[in-house]
Amino acid sequence: MENKKKWIFIGYAVLVLLIPIYMVGSSASILSNGKLYKFRMEGYDPFDFFRGNYLRVNIDTRGIPTDKDDWVSGETVYLSIDVDQDGYAFFDEALEEPPSTGDYMVSRIDRLNGFSRSVTRMVTGDMFGGGGEYRRKTVDVEMPNNLGKYFITEDYATDGEYALRRARGFATVHVRVQGGSARLQDIYLGKTPIMEYLEDGGDEDFGDRGRGSFLQF
Repeated sequence: MENKKKWIFIGYAVLVLLIPIYMVGSSASILSNGKLYKFRMEGYDPFDFFRGNYLRVNIDTRGIPTDKDDWVSGETVYLSIDVDQDGYAFFDEALEEPPSTGDYMVSRIDRLNGFSRSVTRMVTGDMFGGGGEYRRKTVDVEMPNNLGKYFITEDYATDGEYALRRARGFATVHVRVQGGSARLQDIYLGKTPIMEYLEDGGDEDFGDRGRGSFLQF
């Protein structure tokens, strides 16, 4: 009996050690082999000096088209990814199951919206047994796992907060995606990674430049 308990304890200890090793290896694989997507970063208010050693990451997770009309808050959702004509990624559709082709991320439903003129997609088809148009509902979702925080040393945290406010409209989030899993690779301010920007003194004046000149990578 004592030997059995000992081996159970050893097995448990090994498992505890292997889990973080697997997680680190998995993250490294996604960052090395995952497909790169660049998301425009949303506005950076409110300003919070007391967050600590990370910067909050905001990308647009609102108004995503869906054909499912009975989503409930907290339900798992699969977000297909598309790229616009300027090369920036966005969540194209909210699905009950992973798409058969293309990359996607996993999230949870925040809320189901009604039809919204500004974000509703108009589709011509036979969905109602006729040939007319129909409008899709939309959902707001939570930030996908591993994307909400960019960890940074406390020495640079406050300066990083200021930089993101100054770079509003010029900040992008670089994300690697593989098999539905995503990892945040970096934040760019214009063409410069945020840590490089901060280490160089962060003296770029974003207000004097046109948006288009900064969003070409």
